[in-house]
Amino acid sequence: MAKRKEKDEEPARELGEAISANQLRLALADRIARVLEIALRLGAIVLVVRYISHSIDVLAGKHTVADIGVKFLASVRVSEAVAWIFGASGVGYGYRQRHLRRKDTKQISDRLSKYEEKRDPRRSSTKLESQGDYGED
Repeated sequence: MAKRKEKDEEPARELGEAISANQLRLALADRIARVLEIALRLGAIVLVVRYISHSIDVLAGKHTVADIGVKFLASVRVSEAVAWIFGASGVGYGYRQRHLRRKDTKQISDRLSKYEEKRDPRRSSTKLESQGDYGED
């Protein structure tokens, strides 16, 4: 009987060693993948910085379209026009968001009031108007 136990223990020990070896290989592969990922990210950053510095060196001291664009935007009238455009578009965006919020609130409040009436017909309603605003006091 003792010989049988030794034979049974040996495959289990080999299986445990195989699992440990596989875990070691997976851990090593994971570490290598992390190092490669970091190297690629840093390499990409270095490459971007290199190209930016190279383009600055090439354009240094020369009049370009970018220089004309900066002078154009530096003009007071153009800057005011750009400010008015951004301001007006911000106000328009705000009104559109207000409209969408009221539309959603109306849809939700209609559905909620139907549910509340079905659940409890004697329930008093809130003072919230259908568009989501409170009525005048």
